[in-house]
Amino acid sequence: EDATDKEIRKAYRKMSLKWHPDKNPNNKERAEEMFDKINKAYKLLSDEKQKADYDAKLQVAKEREAKWAAANAEIRAMR
Repeated sequence: EDATDKEIRKAYRKMSLKWHPDKNPNNKERAEEMFDKINKAYKLLSDEKQKADYDAKLQVAKEREAKWAAANAEIRAMR
């Protein structure tokens, strides 16, 4: 949520090198899968509008999770 463009780029480079299929010949299928996910995440996070949309959805999910946790705590307290 609070990562700078520079931090995102640095993490992308680190992860893409780690999971590049050419660097993982013994686990090429998994490496290709991870490399694809890393590229998709970088594309999303390097686009300001997409990143803002993602952050907004993440915030809604966190709020929903907090409400459920509070409701579950109330139910447990009633027992």
